[in-house]
Amino acid sequence: HAKMGKEMNWYAESTHALQRLYGPDWHLMAGFLAATSANSSVKANLTLAQKAFNQWHHGKPFHGYLKDVQRNLERVVKGERLKGDKISAFHDALLGDEGALVIDRWIFRAYGTKNRERIASLMTVEATARKMTIASYQAEVWKEAKRTGRPGDTDRSFGALLKEKGHQLTLF
Repeated sequence: HAKMGKEMNWYAESTHALQRLYGPDWHLMAGFLAATSANSSVKANLTLAQKAFNQWHHGKPFHGYLKDVQRNLERVVKGERLKGDKISAFHDALLGDEGALVIDRWIFRAYGTKNRERIASLMTVEATARKMTIASYQAEVWKEAKRTGRPGDTDRSFGALLKEKGHQLTLF
């Protein structure tokens, strides 16, 4: 399949940055990132999740989101499983589950099918052959799909963006 370079571990880098910047609330921010991730660029996703974090931190209700997103934000705060195959898997991966397989539109495009079972089977074989975890391999395929499918769009991790912009974020 796609030519993979050195393993970057997109999820581990993102998780580490969340832990460093959000301390004991990092798991909530991970949930907010997952909940706001549908149809968002990495940068827009980070902005939406930060907005949710700030609303939660100030005890305000979540507003300014689609209903499904708002419900998932509420699930995050309650510690409930998020709804949606991609969103729940993304949440698992951000929480450190190396076996989580996040299948989104970029993965569908990379494999030329919307058959989740087929993609999962192929990715498992490919990750094993490369001695990579499922989550790390998926992140590499995703990055390559983004590079070729939307030149100029970022494939950088939340960790890289947070490291770069961390001092500019309004955490509270």
